[in-house]
Amino acid sequence: MNNFFDTNFKQTYVQDLILQHRDEVLKQILEEMAVTYICGDAAMAEDVFMTLQKLVQDTKKLSHRDAVRFMRSLKVSREGFTLLYNGGI
Repeated sequence: MNNFFDTNFKQTYVQDLILQHRDEVLKQILEEMAVTYICGDAAMAEDVFMTLQKLVQDTKKLSHRDAVRFMRSLKVSREGFTLLYNGGI
């Protein structure tokens, strides 16, 4: 009998998928001004946001401080990143 949680199971996180598809994610954010909604629990929000911030920082060659400002400007100007939490699942 096979166990559903096989030893070959690899857990995938949102930030892993962002990194795996970084070119498309950055294109959507920086060129197409996409509005991005990421659903999940509050525990993952900071890691996801930091991953996106680091990608933008590296791509645009920004200082950490300027990358933080850039990400905040997205949230203020067009709600570029809204992390939705489901609070208990």
